Amino acid sequence: MIDLNSMSVEQTNIRLAVMIPTLAGGGMERVHIYLIEAFRQKGFEVDLLVSQFKGPLCRDLPESVRVFELARHSSYWLPVGLWRYLRRRKPTHILAAPNDIALVALWVTRRLRLTTPIVMSVHNHISTQQQFTGIFKRLKERLVMSLLRRYCTDLRAVIAVSKGVAQDFSRYLPVSRERLHVVYNPVVTPQTQELLAEDLPIQDIPDDRPWVVFAGRFVKLKGLDILLPAFAQVVKQVQARLVLLGDGPLISVIDKMISDYDLHACVHCPGFQANPLPWMNKAAVLVLSSRTEGLPGVLIEAMAAGTQIVATDCPSGPAEILEEGRYGQLVPVGDIDALGNAIVKSLKGEFFVPPEQLKAHAEDFTVDKAANAYLELLLSVPNHQ
Repeated sequence: MIDLNSMSVEQTNIRLAVMIPTLAGGGMERVHIYLIEAFRQKGFEVDLLVSQFKGPLCRDLPESVRVFELARHSSYWLPVGLWRYLRRRKPTHILAAPNDIALVALWVTRRLRLTTPIVMSVHNHISTQQQFTGIFKRLKERLVMSLLRRYCTDLRAVIAVSKGVAQDFSRYLPVSRERLHVVYNPVVTPQTQELLAEDLPIQDIPDDRPWVVFAGRFVKLKGLDILLPAFAQVVKQVQARLVLLGDGPLISVIDKMISDYDLHACVHCPGFQANPLPWMNKAAVLVLSSRTEGLPGVLIEAMAAGTQIVATDCPSGPAEILEEGRYGQLVPVGDIDALGNAIVKSLKGEFFVPPEQLKAHAEDFTVDKAANAYLELLLSVPNHQ
């Protein structure tokens, strides 16, 4: 094990490039922002590379972070933009995500005959995700994975965000165990408690009943078509409000389902929230109804708030985070009755985890722990340019 505390930044000589598509509001993008801040606070030089500088997280990026937009007008120019960047900046290491971005990095460095170590981080459970995406995305992912097999020998390391993701990924690429690592996502930051304490934005959701909060994209993978009928069963037994934080392509479908189940009086959609933590702090229960995940950060954020949790036992992440049900209820994926009954049990206090235990467990997912694990891994794959 490398002792990071005994090494100076000059000794490590790392100039890191972190490469992601955009600054969309997803968990993967937020994780990399957290890592960049942590790396920089430890004194390392870090560049953020994006295909296009767009997305709601642009406003959360510290002004001091150096950003390189590689393909402003079209993602087709990404290889050219990366080629120009590598010739100019000469980073010692590249951390890339997701798979298609890592593929571009591998292809360009091979064409330039560079030995810059590339570490790929994997955030999704590929097998189950492909079952619930459109045919175009499935074909694209299959093509990307096929091409990655040609270049995977150039990967110095692969970091999976959970054990389940690592196991699934190894089915697609012949990556040795020595190069495949698990590092849980950084979710709890030094600012977490301050963000939890922020006031809720002005909204018209009454607080006369306990809130059940969902936070995520309105897409099929998130299982809102299971959550809404489950909540229709909940309100027949207890008084509660369902608050759906997020947006996405299924917003009109969600509106129709709310109407079909006659839930207008108790389901609220305040939209995407850059800081969902005050909402979790207000919630009686955080619910995750997903069909698939990588490592759902919303569960960790809920634990940091001391909020009760109900989650589907989907591949992968919830069972690992909740330690097989110790820190929250796990229900089968797609089971409307089980999801509704679990929410009712939490609202009635029939299943209860003391908030101090939840908050203590959330400390296993701090940015500092994740950043140290990433840096230790990067230092173990030195650059030989």
